[in-house]
Amino acid sequence: MFDVAKSKALKVGANLVLRAKGLGEIEYLDLNTTTKRLEARLFLAGESESITVTIEKYAIEESSDPPQVTCRSIRVSREWMHRLAQERVTGKSVRVPPEFVGLLKLLL
Repeated sequence: MFDVAKSKALKVGANLVLRAKGLGEIEYLDLNTTTKRLEARLFLAGESESITVTIEKYAIEESSDPPQVTCRSIRVSREWMHRLAQERVTGKSVRVPPEFVGLLKLLL
């Protein structure tokens, strides 16, 4: 039940940032902080169909400045995005942009 509230809050907050930057919006978001799994369906600006992103076993490094997130596994419904995510994101620490640091605290 707590993750449902976190999912809703994360979706609202992320959508504020995505819309402000003209990048699109999140249509659906499901967060499980116990299994460290996040699934989201996004409608990106310029795309005719939404995409689905599933992250399994994320880890958050709070002690670094800015905080970093590592994804052990990521799947994207668009093949080219999936390949890019596998190459650039899976297993690598990614800095959290400043505008998302507040939202990151919801994942903890």
